[in-house]
Amino acid sequence: MITQLYIKNFALIDELHIDFKPGFSTITGETGAGKSIILGALGLALGARADLKSLKNSDEKAVVELTLQLEPATFKPIFESEEIDFELESIFRREILPGGKSRAFVNDSPVKIEVLSNLAQRLVDVHSQHDNILLRDQDFQLFLMDRFAENQEALAAYKGAYQNWQQLLREQQQLVKDELTLGGDWDYLNFLSDELTAAQLKVGEDLELEQEIGRLSNQEESLQRLSGALQLLDAAETGVLPQIAVVIQLLRPVARFNKEVENIVERLESVQIELKDVQSEMQLQEDEGFDPVHLEQMNQRLTLIQNLLHKHRVEDVAGLMERQTQLSDQLFEADRRATRKKMIEAEIVEARAQLENFASNLRERRQAVAPLLANRVNEILAALNMKTAALQVELTPLSHPKENGMDAISFDFAPNKGMASAPLHKIASGGEISRVTLALKAILSESKQLPTIIFDEVDTGISGDTAGKVARILQEMGRRMQVVAITHLPQIAAAGNHQYKVYKTIEAGITTTQLALIPETERVEELSRLLGGNTPSDAAKANAVALLAEFSII
Repeated sequence: MITQLYIKNFALIDELHIDFKPGFSTITGETGAGKSIILGALGLALGARADLKSLKNSDEKAVVELTLQLEPATFKPIFESEEIDFELESIFRREILPGGKSRAFVNDSPVKIEVLSNLAQRLVDVHSQHDNILLRDQDFQLFLMDRFAENQEALAAYKGAYQNWQQLLREQQQLVKDELTLGGDWDYLNFLSDELTAAQLKVGEDLELEQEIGRLSNQEESLQRLSGALQLLDAAETGVLPQIAVVIQLLRPVARFNKEVENIVERLESVQIELKDVQSEMQLQEDEGFDPVHLEQMNQRLTLIQNLLHKHRVEDVAGLMERQTQLSDQLFEADRRATRKKMIEAEIVEARAQLENFASNLRERRQAVAPLLANRVNEILAALNMKTAALQVELTPLSHPKENGMDAISFDFAPNKGMASAPLHKIASGGEISRVTLALKAILSESKQLPTIIFDEVDTGISGDTAGKVARILQEMGRRMQVVAITHLPQIAAAGNHQYKVYKTIEAGITTTQLALIPETERVEELSRLLGGNTPSDAAKANAVALLAEFSII
């Protein structure tokens, strides 16, 4: 249940800290006092959309903080399902920053608004005119029925199977989409991949080929020059090596008596050795000769590489090798998709069969409680002066699964005996729909799954004796859960175990909305105002005392 509400810098509220009590509480106040502001702040803390216009002072952030006392056995698993730490006193907080951004926290942990909203709707039900409108919606009707039937586990099992089935369908659609996007000419892609694989490419090979081809293309001229150079080195009598040998022979006798000449001879002998080594290297080059077949092979190899570069629009062999990897990955993925497409068809059939089994179980549970739900609603309607009204709950199987089952539901209503029933929203008046909704909420209050319900405009379209009966239903609900009703009817206000008052104050020309718990000693005065205006008569005061006594408040 809600234990505290803290509001700061929101709409007409400067700062407000109020404690809430268990049981049935009512909130009253003059028209325009700010009841809707309190409700708006509660909604914000429970995940409603934030509005920058809600800032009272646009330079400061707005804060709404709701403290709830929760039973671990019932609600800890709900928190754990959202991966949020559970506390016996859990705090929901919303902040609207001056820049317009909104932040949400649960127990001081930042959460997405969707998470806050999903969690909050399982802890607090805010009933308003919108619920009366929702009552015409089949999804909302099924939600009410499943709450009544306590179908949480059966519905969760169905939804899990539904999500699995939907995921498989989405995957199948994506596989088809990918196939259309990427094209289906896998034979050509295989050809390209095989062509690159057969080429046995090496990084930098194209540059090496160009250099080698350039060398071989000039080899004939090189051989001629090598032959000429060898002739100069080794020609009889006139070659460099024979001439050096002659010089050495001439100087060797002198070297025996002249140290300087001896050094010269040694140097000439070194030159002679080096030149002979050069001669050997040149002869090896000459012996290799010119191989036109090898040159043609390298030209063909380079042409192959250049054609591949042009075909795949890349700059070098490294790019071709990268393209080869891409093609390989593409073909692998295509093969995987083809295999997956065959497998997923069987999985979809199996998932659909499982889904229909869960749907059948859910339908059986719904059909079992449909007449019980209708009877309970009719009992409460009779207590609300609608003795001749009758509600019927009809279920019709659907051929195609929906998120909440394979059933169509209709709340059929006959306001009077002898009248043919018709869908509730087509035949019932606003007041009748309001009372049907109240009956449904009263039934739901019997479940311990929802600790708090807040009613806004529950008194729409009712007055007199019916108002008193609505008050008794709310009071009875308050014995099972925390109920808060924003009302302008004195009968409902009097039935509350606790009564709060919304009012405005003006200080220094600034209007501020306040909310306060009315002391027991002042409740007669507040009820008198509801009965007789701002200056209630003695009769109004007596009537207020009688109302409080009627509901055993005094």
